[in-house]
Amino acid sequence: MKLLKAFLRLAAVLTGIVLVFVLVVWLFEYRPENREVIYRAAHARSLLTDTLTLLTWNTGYAGLDDSMDFFYDGGKQSRTNAKRATENLERIASFLQHCGADIILLQEVDVFSKRSYYTDQFETYRKRLSDYRAFFAYNYNSLYVPVPLKQPMGRVKGGIALFSRPEPLEVLRYQYPSRFSFPMRLFNLKRCLLSARYRMLNGRTLTVSNTHNTAYDTGGMRTQEMNYLRDTLTAEYARGILSITGGDWNQNPPDYLPSDAETGNRYFSPLRMDSTLFPAGWEFVYDRSRPTARYLDEPYNPATTTTTLIDLFLISPGIRCIDIRTIDLGFRHSDHNPVRAVFVIG
Repeated sequence: MKLLKAFLRLAAVLTGIVLVFVLVVWLFEYRPENREVIYRAAHARSLLTDTLTLLTWNTGYAGLDDSMDFFYDGGKQSRTNAKRATENLERIASFLQHCGADIILLQEVDVFSKRSYYTDQFETYRKRLSDYRAFFAYNYNSLYVPVPLKQPMGRVKGGIALFSRPEPLEVLRYQYPSRFSFPMRLFNLKRCLLSARYRMLNGRTLTVSNTHNTAYDTGGMRTQEMNYLRDTLTAEYARGILSITGGDWNQNPPDYLPSDAETGNRYFSPLRMDSTLFPAGWEFVYDRSRPTARYLDEPYNPATTTTTLIDLFLISPGIRCIDIRTIDLGFRHSDHNPVRAVFVIG
């Protein structure tokens, strides 16, 4: 009887600790608005060219280098060592300095996270890209992520960034409608779209957007996000606004044929986009010759590691892609390769 009472007391104490922990995290929960203005120009200028070079890259918070596996994807680790994290950040920043893009879209940029040793990566990139205007939107802001139990991720603050040489009219954050249920949402991402609008010399408006879609779901959340994106972009196009949307979609393009290894991974399986989702004239563009991302169930090994293609652009009618290339960096400093594309507008 005494043993049973002691067990019940211990269970009650542990339950109380868990409830207090969840309550505290809930009180500090990140609750973004559906639409937020990040920036609005006082005197916006028109684009001086009808050709733009864009680069999109999921930088993996400078922590998912080629030495890493990741616990969400069937591996064991939650972060790389401090030396590699510093090296990764420096090499990524150096690459961006010399990439020659007019607009850079980055995903998984940390600003204060245990997993990246509390480094403000956005500020690092902003300083190195001093001739760009820099914009940032949170999509992951959790007081404490308690997994994996042996080495919890802890505090996570990060998001997506847009660096632009031309000055936009405005920059907006749109909250995707997808969301995990309570209490899981307290420890997960709240995905968003970061959009910059530009005035063109011919009087039209161009929107360039950065997206990072849901990865770990059965498809319902990604479907919500894609439907929201379709409705938002096509409504703008009906008002004469052209658009380019790039990023890490965590989905394969509509006509991409994944291998058995890509579809057979029980931890991460990119869905294939619905080819009928967008009206005729809208186009997903990508480099068919190279993969853009690797699986993280093992440290990178070119002979055995599964790769896939999930980083690409969506363009509206009125825009042509005249060149697109995935730059093969061997997944040395991120689990993604950057994608560079040239677009003619109008």
